Amino acid sequence: LRIVQTGPVNGWGSVDVLHRSTMHGEPPAYGDRLLAFRPLDPTNRPAPLKTYRGVETVRLPGVLRRSSLPAVEVLSGHHAEPGRLDDGLLGTLLFLAVGVTRFARTVDGDPIWFRSAMSAGNLHPVEVYVVGDDVHHYHPLVHALVPLRRGVHVCDDVTLVLTGIPFRTCWKYGERGWRHLWWDAG
Repeated sequence: LRIVQTGPVNGWGSVDVLHRSTMHGEPPAYGDRLLAFRPLDPTNRPAPLKTYRGVETVRLPGVLRRSSLPAVEVLSGHHAEPGRLDDGLLGTLLFLAVGVTRFARTVDGDPIWFRSAMSAGNLHPVEVYVVGDDVHHYHPLVHALVPLRRGVHVCDDVTLVLTGIPFRTCWKYGERGWRHLWWDAG
């Protein structure tokens, strides 16, 4: 979506322009601002997984850690004793958020990966980075961290940073794919 004017358009702000131009089942309010789009073009299909070639991965433990409290208690406001975020807990968290649980083959032999969390069109535009003393990318297919920067000390604690690759969903849904990206991240 090209939003050229930053101020209100006929009384509407940029966010509303995006909203009214990408509503499901409605004609776009500002169709002249949308880019020409050919959905599901097999010649420019986005890669389903982000990879960093030539970088050795650091495998995470494959055993999922059980929660210290049942979900019902957590939802009722009870708190568990805080613990240290070690590789086992980090691996569990990452796997349950964006991990690959299984795969199947398409008719033409290409793999389709299924993740632990749903995604619009099974396109998974969200990538996860683990940031602390180092910066790592989580590679869900091999359940491993890919070291990108070492010794940069970005923060004292471990922070999970979610980034998005809009083209993964826009490839199928056009400008509406931006909505799917934010929903998947949520």
